[in-house]
Amino acid sequence: MAAIFATIASVGGVLWLFGDSSWRKQHEQVEELARRRLTRVWDDPLERAIMVRDLEQTLEVVVELHDPDGRVLFPAPPCDGPRHEVALEGRGTATLCMPAPPGFSWGKLAAALGAAAFVLMGLSGALARRLGWPLRQVTRFAEQLGDGDLDARLKPHHRDREAALLARTLNEMAERIGKQLADQKALLAEASHELRTPLGHARILVEMLPDESAETRAELEAELEEMDRLVGRLLARSRLDFDAVEPRTLNPAEVGGQALERSGLAPTLLDASNAPATLEADPTLLLRALANLIENAERHGEGLETLEVRAEGEWVVFAIKDRGPGAVTPSESPGLGLGLPLVERIATAHLGTLSLSPREGGGTVAELRLPTEPVAQQTRTTGES
Repeated sequence: MAAIFATIASVGGVLWLFGDSSWRKQHEQVEELARRRLTRVWDDPLERAIMVRDLEQTLEVVVELHDPDGRVLFPAPPCDGPRHEVALEGRGTATLCMPAPPGFSWGKLAAALGAAAFVLMGLSGALARRLGWPLRQVTRFAEQLGDGDLDARLKPHHRDREAALLARTLNEMAERIGKQLADQKALLAEASHELRTPLGHARILVEMLPDESAETRAELEAELEEMDRLVGRLLARSRLDFDAVEPRTLNPAEVGGQALERSGLAPTLLDASNAPATLEADPTLLLRALANLIENAERHGEGLETLEVRAEGEWVVFAIKDRGPGAVTPSESPGLGLGLPLVERIATAHLGTLSLSPREGGGTVAELRLPTEPVAQQTRTTGES
């Protein structure tokens, strides 16, 4: 924009300078012509008067003559233009009034420059949009990749070789990244599933140990249980990486009871007196989230006190309450994101939330809030809004 106005100002200045110089040169030529002709006929009043009229008619110059003493010899009609006094070699003086050039107007000049500015701004805006189009496309493409859309691709611009080359290069990069991530996810899922078979065999072998190896059997069973939990977390994470969330209609109270049973805790710890009748969620992921929260309460919270399942409007809340000094937050949880961070991802996949807060009288309450509305319908509604 500044360059446009600078260009217009420069052009206007050049036009003004050249126009003014040309007009001054014309004035000088008229003055010299009047000086020569009036000097030649000065002594003949009739010829002098004819010469004045001739100058006025042919050159449109208003002439007023004065004698050497300044007395008016030939008066001139009123004139609004600039006046120039010409000495006539001791015979007297002639005052010439030459109007401005026909058609010249500062208003017209300003209007012309304004029209030029409008045209230049329109052309430069169109050029800027054309030049900026590849950059806008790349920016949109980068945002899509950042949001996890690895299927996003750039459309090559065939009229711009550099932009087309950049589009092809970025598309190839996106394809390589997508393939690498897909291979990693597939490897993680396959390895997690394959671990189930040796774990089952190991459990059978542990059960076949003689009675005198009870202590060793207990240690092995504990290790196998820990490995089983780890495999379950890996499976849950791989499903989240694949966006393989499969919601079903569940009974929240029954899900809470299953979570306690799988953790080896008494069903009396469940408080489902205010639980809603149904919930739309992925059963595998939901049980994994509750198992992680219960394990967190058992390990870091000095034991689970209550698993409460209640309805709050359009939400169902699973509240895990412990007796300890407090649990770590998801951001403070160490490792590869298989503990509280995994629960947070499961909540996000269901458009829910995870929060940890201190309890009155001591302990911590971890609340997993999930919408009772189906995940697919919730996602569609969010996208439309």
